[in-house]
Amino acid sequence: MSNTQHDNAPDTGPVPSGVASPDPLLGPSHQNHGVIDRKALARALSQNQRQNQTQDSTDHDEVLLDPMLELGAIRSRRAESIAGHRPSQVELADEAGSPAAAISQGVPPELPNLLAEIVFVLVCSAGQVVFALTHGHTTVAQFPLRDALGIEATQAPWLVGSSLLASGLSVIIAGSLADLAPPKPLMVGAFLWQAAWNGVAAGVVVRPGLRVLFFVARAMQGLSVGVLVSASMSVLGRVYKPGIRKTRVFSAMAAASPLGFWVGCMQGGALSASLPWVFGTTSIFLSLCAVAAQMTLPDLNPAKDSADADAPSLHHFDYLGATLSAVGCGGAWQFYAIQFWQRYQGATPLTVALYMLPNAIVGILAAWIVSKTLHVFPGHWIFIASMVCFALGPAFFLPQTPTTSYWALSMPGVALATFGPDLSFAAAAIFITSSVPRSYQGSAGALLVTVQNLTSAIITSVSDTIGVKISQLPSGEIGLEGLRAIWWFGLASSLTGALITTTFVRIPKAEEKEHVL
Repeated sequence: MSNTQHDNAPDTGPVPSGVASPDPLLGPSHQNHGVIDRKALARALSQNQRQNQTQDSTDHDEVLLDPMLELGAIRSRRAESIAGHRPSQVELADEAGSPAAAISQGVPPELPNLLAEIVFVLVCSAGQVVFALTHGHTTVAQFPLRDALGIEATQAPWLVGSSLLASGLSVIIAGSLADLAPPKPLMVGAFLWQAAWNGVAAGVVVRPGLRVLFFVARAMQGLSVGVLVSASMSVLGRVYKPGIRKTRVFSAMAAASPLGFWVGCMQGGALSASLPWVFGTTSIFLSLCAVAAQMTLPDLNPAKDSADADAPSLHHFDYLGATLSAVGCGGAWQFYAIQFWQRYQGATPLTVALYMLPNAIVGILAAWIVSKTLHVFPGHWIFIASMVCFALGPAFFLPQTPTTSYWALSMPGVALATFGPDLSFAAAAIFITSSVPRSYQGSAGALLVTVQNLTSAIITSVSDTIGVKISQLPSGEIGLEGLRAIWWFGLASSLTGALITTTFVRIPKAEEKEHVL
């Protein structure tokens, strides 16, 4: 009877319920899903009690379960309706002030562990190291190379330009080739090709009668550099999904370029008295890279953009278009800064190599900054900053005289200008490879490297023409006023790039997401 008295009493307090949480996967919700009309529930309970007064007390408890079960069913239906409209973790991550945790990426499934991942990233970064290293040792040793080969001052830019131009042409083809063919044999073959042609250059560099073969060897080296850079970007773009981990990996690859350039400068400066060993030691290093690539790179097949799509193959490669593209394609301030140090300030090649040390240190710092800021600031702000830094290099060299101290203007100029290429390359590589499907990663990277290399080759040649027209010495060398005209040209080009980027370019912040389909 105590149960009967309790049922007749009005109940306006909280209604207890033994019903389990209707949403066990999502967990308890902060919203009140169980708002029930308490008066209506009390009337239902009272009516149910009056209808069953004549039944046995054991049956009474069984009947009382009906409204409670109905209450549980009502609450379950309400909770399921709310849960069906509850935002997901991905949606919450897009809302301002949301506490949802960012999606974290671990070691890619193609790699067995973290150590294998580190070695894999180092091998893929070797393409950037080789590109910058061969550029650095030739730039620092340009005067000994001119004397050894017996070439005129007007032909000196092609010591660098022959490799850059060939590299810019090769990535047009190699980018698509890396998407359609397994990239591992491409990279191993490119390392061996580069090693062989560095061996040829070592054999002919001190023979003026074979200067043409030396320039051919430099061009062949550039062809393999294009394959290495585009294939490595294809591999990294396929293995890593867009996100923080990919940003860090591509930033590490970008940091390899300034480090490789400084190592190349040290190599060219230290071995300038024995030029064959400049290219001989490079050949040995490349052979070791080929062995490392064969042992560490995963066997990747051409990527499919979706489960029901066909994987691309070499049958889809446009051989005729590649040939026509190559036929149709026909940072200079640093090249002439080294001329200024050696000719007007009397610095030796080894001293010049030490002058470039800020390039390596600041380059690594720039890549680290990109890895920390690309998820915070829109990418176009990083590009604008890089264009301004590009302009600071020639700006610090314009007021210099032959007696100006290195620490006064040259050192801060080199350090600040290094932010230019390293900020822009890392940000561009991450953005462009995150904006295309997995099957186009190599082509996307090839587009970036093509612009980079062809621009370097063309601007170096245009700068030389400007310098010769402004001031040319009887020996054919560019005079000091000609060097200043080249630096003015570099300053104007960089500021124009900053203006264009500010006005027209908009790049969103990097975010965690799946590959583009």
